[in-house]
Amino acid sequence: MQNAGNSTNKEEAGSPQARRHSAFYVIRTTARQELNVALLLETRIKSQSLNIYSMVIPPDVRGYIILEAPGVHVIYAAIRDLRHVKGQAPGVMREDEIKGIIM
Repeated sequence: MQNAGNSTNKEEAGSPQARRHSAFYVIRTTARQELNVALLLETRIKSQSLNIYSMVIPPDVRGYIILEAPGVHVIYAAIRDLRHVKGQAPGVMREDEIKGIIM
């Protein structure tokens, strides 16, 4: 638990302090459209300054993209009305699960 006197609201996205509060969320896409969705997401993330810290397209799993963000509300803002996105898979992934998929 942080001391209220030491907390700061000016944490930069991607900094270790900001990333400590993030989780990995899975979004479902149309199969074989993962790269197109990732490119659309990249544009939206940059234009709306969304706090999404990383994006993974699992090499052997079709129809899914993994996003790292501080909360599910950020994911919903990123994928809202985005072409080829079917929705968010329930729950969150652990970091060791992601390492198992990409290695």
